Amino acid sequence: MKYRTKLYITFAGVALLCSMVGLGVVYLETKEFYLQEFRSHALSIAATTSALLDVEEVQQICYPNQAEQQKLGKIKAQLKRAELSNRREDVYVKHMYLVCLADKQPGQLTLGLVAESGEIEAEKKDISALSTDVIKNINTYYAPKKFLTDKDGIWLSAFAPIYDRDGRYVATLGIDMDAQEIETELYKLVEIGILSLFGSLIVAITIASIFSKKVTHSLGKIFDLVDQVSKGNLEYQISLPKNDEFNDLGDAIHEMCKGLLQRERLKMNFARYVSSTVLEKAILSNSLPKLEGERKRITVLFSDLRQFTTMAEKMTPEMVLSLLNEYFEKMIEVIFKHNGTLDKFLGDGLMVEFGTPIEDPFHEKNCILAAFDMQKELTLLNKKWESEGKPTLEMGIGISTGYAIVGNVGAESRMEFTAVGSTVTTAAYLQQSTKKLSVPLLIGEETALAVKELFFLTYLGKLAIPESNEVINVFTIDPSK
Repeated sequence: MKYRTKLYITFAGVALLCSMVGLGVVYLETKEFYLQEFRSHALSIAATTSALLDVEEVQQICYPNQAEQQKLGKIKAQLKRAELSNRREDVYVKHMYLVCLADKQPGQLTLGLVAESGEIEAEKKDISALSTDVIKNINTYYAPKKFLTDKDGIWLSAFAPIYDRDGRYVATLGIDMDAQEIETELYKLVEIGILSLFGSLIVAITIASIFSKKVTHSLGKIFDLVDQVSKGNLEYQISLPKNDEFNDLGDAIHEMCKGLLQRERLKMNFARYVSSTVLEKAILSNSLPKLEGERKRITVLFSDLRQFTTMAEKMTPEMVLSLLNEYFEKMIEVIFKHNGTLDKFLGDGLMVEFGTPIEDPFHEKNCILAAFDMQKELTLLNKKWESEGKPTLEMGIGISTGYAIVGNVGAESRMEFTAVGSTVTTAAYLQQSTKKLSVPLLIGEETALAVKELFFLTYLGKLAIPESNEVINVFTIDPSK
């Protein structure tokens, strides 16, 4: 079922339910109001009329042996006048009568006199249908709390007790008020309620149509946006009405797309610099590297194959490329293993940074370990090449730690991530000095201070760095110690 259909059904259902509940409440409250009004009128009429009757004459009616026709006619005339005087538009008394307790049948009532006929019931007519409630309230003014319906119509009865001078109960005056008009008014109320119900349904459906079009329009745009994102189009944009939840949802999806697009660009930019594992971890941890320049403390490694240029001149181009590709493949595996960033290839050499663009609090240590493993891998390659009759190679590595400017460098059409600064030139010069000092690895003073508790360092003296006019202490590390 579509969302628009659900909205139609929901609005119509709510309108129908509210209208029915409202109609029911109004109907019951109106009926109760009419009932209370009728009860009040009926009790007033019964009480007023009963107070006007002669108690002795009433006694003679309830006890036939004492009855006199003249007094019977007087009571009848009084009841008839009271009955006629209460036949108006707002109140219509249909019957007025006297009710007596049955002498020989306790708990039952008999009719003593009916105003319209005035006849004495020689054989007391049993009106036991009224007895229970009337007898329970025999000493009080009483009217049932509901309308009564029979073959003659709808009624509301009221009863008022009559007492003698000594306060003894004598009889009860009863009246029946015609309540058919109430039923008619209630039917009119129901008709109006039904018309209102249909009107509210029409209004609800109209509102549902307008609202659902607005909602489904926004949902449709959001669906299009999600569909485009699922197809990889992260730059797709939609426009939604302002200041509602759908606009907030659309903005949230747009922000998500911006984040995804940024991450995709970062992955493309850094995939060749760092291992996919390191990059994925950085993305998942939300510690994405910055593309703009920044100054940070890093460790830089330079490596170079000694006298490879002279050796390459004596080999075929195919053999040169084969050796270099095999060599670089192993070196890059080692670099990525220790969270290094491959900056660039320098002919037969490498420039590598540790601690950027991915943060690494142990970049000095990881750089030293990478240098050890690079030498180990080269040793294994030399054994393999020697067995194949190929020349063997030697490598020098220089390492320096310090602050450098890191970020993307280049033109708009060609950008590369790199590092610049004195730390870089120092690492490059240390690599060049490995041959002069006859060691495979040289590290600067800053690196040595960071790893002195982890490795056995050998101090080689001071070394002047030409480009920076600095003189630094240099060290080497024997991995076997």
